[in-house]
Amino acid sequence: MPEQFESDKMTTKLRKNDLDRLLRLIKIDLNEAELELFSSQLPKIVDYFQNLKTLNLQNIEPTSHIVKITCPRRPDRKITCADNVLTKMPWVKFNQFFVPIILDALSE
Repeated sequence: MPEQFESDKMTTKLRKNDLDRLLRLIKIDLNEAELELFSSQLPKIVDYFQNLKTLNLQNIEPTSHIVKITCPRRPDRKITCADNVLTKMPWVKFNQFFVPIILDALSE
């Protein structure tokens, strides 16, 4: 279960330890000026997304693409190429390919 931030609601600024934890999670290093700017902008962004909770989405279906995409499908069929391949291999045992050992020869 993910840890909760100390701040339940966004305020004009994030608490320093919340911001430090967030930056560690997203793996971003900021200098002091960037940190000051980010800490004042992030609550505004989050508050803006809170507006989405007021939208009526009852009749809207979930989508994965903006336009409808249909993937071509083909029927499944069994391919028995293994039998054909196994008959052409020089070293076959227990339906497995056997190859000569080459690593031992290279290490000498």
